[in-house]
Amino acid sequence: MAPITVLLPQWMLIILFAIIPFYMWLSYWPGRKAKVVPIRASAFSPEKVPSNLDTIVIGSGSGGSSCSNILAQSGQKVLLLEQHEERTGGCTHTFRINGCEWDTGLHYTSE
Repeated sequence: MAPITVLLPQWMLIILFAIIPFYMWLSYWPGRKAKVVPIRASAFSPEKVPSNLDTIVIGSGSGGSSCSNILAQSGQKVLLLEQHEERTGGCTHTFRINGCEWDTGLHYTSE
């Protein structure tokens, strides 16, 4: 009997053993079943913090927002903290100085 690598080309093996299981796992992601309750941002007070949290994410920039979203979709109770109550943090917000609007993101990396 010939090994499986002789019977199937390498690209078919990659699809068979890597891509198909990933899509099967993704289709069973618990986020579709988890109930996500978004709450409007407000100033921090210890009384508003639920006692039964699974994860606390500090910083609502691109990474913090992405991580807290994925964790909430997987069924965890997540608290996302940000120092600004009117906008998200990190490189995702802008500020005004003398009537000019600036953003904090990185745009140009060449010389």
